[in-house]
Amino acid sequence: MQGPYSWRLGRLTLIASAILAVVFIVGGVSLYREVGNIRELAADTRSRLMPFISDRQRAVVNIERLRQNGAAIVESTDSRVRADTLVMIAHLAKHPVFQDDPTLRAAVQDAERVASKLAEVRDRGDRLRQSGQNAAADEAERPARQEWRQIDETLDSLSESLLISAQDLGARRSDAFNEAAAQVQFMVAGSYALLFLALLGAGILVHQLLLKPILLTTDSLDRSEDGHAVTLPDSKIREIDLFYRSVERMATALSEIEEAHRQARAAQAELRRLASVDELTGVANRRWFTAMASRELERCRRFGHQLALLMVDVDHFKRVNDTHGHAVGDEVLKAFTRVLEGNLRSVDLLGRLGGEEFAVVLPEADDSAARQTAERLRQAVEGLQFPFEDGTVLRITTSVGIAILSTTGETLDSLLARADGALYAAKRQGRNRVVVN
Repeated sequence: MQGPYSWRLGRLTLIASAILAVVFIVGGVSLYREVGNIRELAADTRSRLMPFISDRQRAVVNIERLRQNGAAIVESTDSRVRADTLVMIAHLAKHPVFQDDPTLRAAVQDAERVASKLAEVRDRGDRLRQSGQNAAADEAERPARQEWRQIDETLDSLSESLLISAQDLGARRSDAFNEAAAQVQFMVAGSYALLFLALLGAGILVHQLLLKPILLTTDSLDRSEDGHAVTLPDSKIREIDLFYRSVERMATALSEIEEAHRQARAAQAELRRLASVDELTGVANRRWFTAMASRELERCRRFGHQLALLMVDVDHFKRVNDTHGHAVGDEVLKAFTRVLEGNLRSVDLLGRLGGEEFAVVLPEADDSAARQTAERLRQAVEGLQFPFEDGTVLRITTSVGIAILSTTGETLDSLLARADGALYAAKRQGRNRVVVN
């Protein structure tokens, strides 16, 4: 009686062990493949996607500088300023970020050509005006001004498309991480379910000979959740030994998946940050600021609350770059941003629109409160000092333009335009001052 019973039990044990081994091996291989996929996504994000997004941001910043320099040629009445601006445009047009993209390269080359043509036409217009021929000067400048406006619109469209493409790439990569994470979660859940069923079946079908190994395996898995490595002893029974090794591989794979998942979450957070934060100053970039400001404006309009918008920039910032170099200019912008942040409320929204130009949304602020805030910012910036090794000290000032949300159906664009007009009025009145539109 003992012999046949033992033989049947051995056969059942052999079949059960083979099934467990196949399940665990397949699960381990699948989990290893998913871990490799997540690692490849993370590595590709670090090595290719993040630099690509950074290049797009630099291209957007340089495009905005091109537009500002073109506007300077349009507005400036000083031929020397226009000549200096042309030098800046030529320098920007040769920036490496534009050279790899034929569309960008062609657009900036057109901008350089039209800007040069516009400067020449402006010089001729100045000579005509000096001789009293104002109408002839305006007529001579009109085609060049129109051509620059078309180029400016093209550059603005390119800037917008670059931002959108960078955001879309980040969103697609985030979706890829989410999909891979969901697959891993499904496989982990399936692995635990299969493990549970296998242990349950073994407990029903196998007698006391397998009870101790199963209890030992369960105890090891429980301790692995506390950070202990799963190490099972060698077994003289081949099937049980295969089971031990499969459990060890499964536990190792699960540990690697948890680490890969953590890296994926960190990469997702970095992608979200790059899509909304200005790389140099750390404040909201133009796109994110516009989205948040539009939402705040809509809220204030809906509930009848007050809102003010400030346009702030560094006076004579081009002179800082030309005299001390762009590295010093970048440090000036960083310090300027820290001063602005330190003198604003937690509910205020600060964003960099491009170059040295920043915007601030002041919720629940009327004309008086906006003036006080703007004057506080102006005085704080006036106190900034940048000492050099030769003993000289660089000081900067700021001009502020204020626009108060009207009761009519005003949009963010019109509010920005009014604040920008006030800012230019402050420039015309001598800079280092606050002007309300």
